[in-house]
Amino acid sequence: MKSFISPSFLFSLVVLLAVSSCKKNEVNATYYTGAPVFISLSTLSYAELPAALNQGSFVTIRSVTTSGANNTKIRISNGVSTNDYVPAAIDYKSFRFGIGGIIVGTNYMGEPLAYDLACPNCRTADYRLTVRTDGTCSCSHCNIVYDLNNYGFISNTEKNTLHAEPRGLLRYRADVTVGVVHVWN
Repeated sequence: MKSFISPSFLFSLVVLLAVSSCKKNEVNATYYTGAPVFISLSTLSYAELPAALNQGSFVTIRSVTTSGANNTKIRISNGVSTNDYVPAAIDYKSFRFGIGGIIVGTNYMGEPLAYDLACPNCRTADYRLTVRTDGTCSCSHCNIVYDLNNYGFISNTEKNTLHAEPRGLLRYRADVTVGVVHVWN
């Protein structure tokens, strides 16, 4: 039996493959590059960081300035405890904290994830997200709730949100292991 592929079917197949193929920058578009991010912290040196290894758990990392000696610190919170740490000067100068800081952890499937701590819709460090122990975070300014375990997609929005077309969280590359939490873009 002779097989025949019609020219119109072949043309349709070629067009479909061309339209649906991955573009070179498509993978990079998944990660936010508008604000520099680089953090590399030992899980053994910071009491709150091992929580980021647990599936469904997330910690926040941000820069804070206090009065007095050693006034530049890193604030790390895991929902149970929050501490300010004085980093070595050379380490701190190389760190970049994004817009409002970083949320980093491991989702329910064991995948390391990192997001910006600033609300992606309000787009300022003045509106940092509140991370909850149920794997969500929210903005007190615009009332949007995000699902940290589901790549930062919007979990629900209140009727009184300030944004007509809200977007999901700003995501960064992450590697979370027993020894080091590493976030970059």
